[in-house]
Amino acid sequence: GRNKSRNIPLGSMSLKALPNFPTNGKNMIKQSIVDWFNELQVGEDILYSRLFNPINKVDGFSVNDLKIGRVGGNFGVNDVTLKYNELATIKADDILIGGS
Repeated sequence: GRNKSRNIPLGSMSLKALPNFPTNGKNMIKQSIVDWFNELQVGEDILYSRLFNPINKVDGFSVNDLKIGRVGGNFGVNDVTLKYNELATIKADDILIGGS
């Protein structure tokens, strides 16, 4: 059968910007996360702690709060476990970044 593609967005992320945070920093973070998701393989779980790798490619901020989860599900700080035939996908529009 065909692989199921499941959209698994970040529920929310709050950051504290520092003086050297780029003006387009939030968009840069979103793009970095999307690029990271695009490297995931079918059936590969989303490891919460690994999400900080693409996020931290952008300078000038600290993360106050980061939660992930499935669309329509609960968001939290747990890994998101996928079935063997599921693929995690994300769109920049689904990544909510708050804070200032």
